[in-house]
Amino acid sequence: MKNLFKEWHFMRLAQLSFGILSIFQAFDAKQWGFLLFAGFFLYKAIFNKGCHNQNCSIDQNTK
Repeated sequence: MKNLFKEWHFMRLAQLSFGILSIFQAFDAKQWGFLLFAGFFLYKAIFNKGCHNQNCSIDQNTK
């Protein structure tokens, strides 16, 4: 639980704000598919999931 409030940076804040705005948009436009996107971005922001330490690049040395 302590890790949820550590290491907040611009990308986490952007994902959090996009998730929250997507929730409002889903209810306003009655487009319930937006809730899936909102949940995805909120999950990534709250639990700090995604690419860590720039390790998402593709290894160019594989054959």
